[in-house]
Amino acid sequence: MKPIRIVGKTLITTFCIVIAMHVATHAQSVNAGLRFAGNVTLHGGELILQNPPNDYRAYELNGRLGFNVNAFAEINITKHFAVQPEIGYKQVQWELMDGTSPQPRPYIYTNGYWEVPLLLKYKIAGFGAYAGAQMDFLITSRAEEPSGEGLGTGIGYPDTEHDFKTKTPIYGVIGVEYTTRRPGIGFSLRYLHGFNPIFDADNSVIIAAQFKETKGRQLQFGIHWRFGKDKTRIKPAS
Repeated sequence: MKPIRIVGKTLITTFCIVIAMHVATHAQSVNAGLRFAGNVTLHGGELILQNPPNDYRAYELNGRLGFNVNAFAEINITKHFAVQPEIGYKQVQWELMDGTSPQPRPYIYTNGYWEVPLLLKYKIAGFGAYAGAQMDFLITSRAEEPSGEGLGTGIGYPDTEHDFKTKTPIYGVIGVEYTTRRPGIGFSLRYLHGFNPIFDADNSVIIAAQFKETKGRQLQFGIHWRFGKDKTRIKPAS
């Protein structure tokens, strides 16, 4: 399966490069910018985990607040349509809580990714709506376990040493934004829906079938600074 994943990633990357080159060739203008966002994971539900050898426990999976830092280029194709490639860093967090413990203490998971979105945007008078796709490439994965448990971070649920490294999450992206006239500060809201699992549960002690196919879902609240003129606000010469 590994060669198939590599080929799939290569095809997607090549397709994005070809589209970006075609768009750049026909672009009317390019506006650059920076974006910072809070990132909330939308996981939830009860999981059944096995603590060796035969201790089965129910855990709750809850989302936590992370953040995103992106640079983007708004490549204008027409007055109202643009393609917006981005590249940035994203931190994603969530927690596993042992619901059976008399003093519940969460396992905190923190993953760092390079994220590469490619968005098609419609904009008018400062407002924008967009849709597209995004790929995430894992940089770091760590677990902070409850004090006194006596477990190393490599034995976490999931296992940070193996499970996440075998997956490259792919998301569909939809969102809206508004950018002020001056000095180009704007606000955005995005929803990311995962198309593939965020980790490989075959390497872990997770036994709940529904959790083996856990796909990422995220909600992002962002603020951005865009450089350049907004042509949808420029009135045509009479």
